[in-house]
Amino acid sequence: MHIEERFIDRLFSESFTDMTSHRELMMADTYDLLLKGGEVIDPSQNLHRYCDVAFRDGRVAAIAPDIAAATAEEVIDVSGYLVTPGLMDIHGHFFYRG
Repeated sequence: MHIEERFIDRLFSESFTDMTSHRELMMADTYDLLLKGGEVIDPSQNLHRYCDVAFRDGRVAAIAPDIAAATAEEVIDVSGYLVTPGLMDIHGHFFYRG
């Protein structure tokens, strides 16, 4: 099973047995927000690659390499940025006393 299929299985609670691929699945849905082209890091899923992340009702609804922009009400180009779905405040403060 590919990593995208595992995400879709985990993130969608409804059954989509009549659809044959996750691309068709994503095209059938609409999202509130789509983050396009970011470097997605999710250590819990051993994921570190460039993907799109779609949100619906304030929750991650899909993670895949190319989600169609037409499926979202708002699209933000996050190329060049890290996207860490589900992780909060990953920065750190360091002080060097030299």
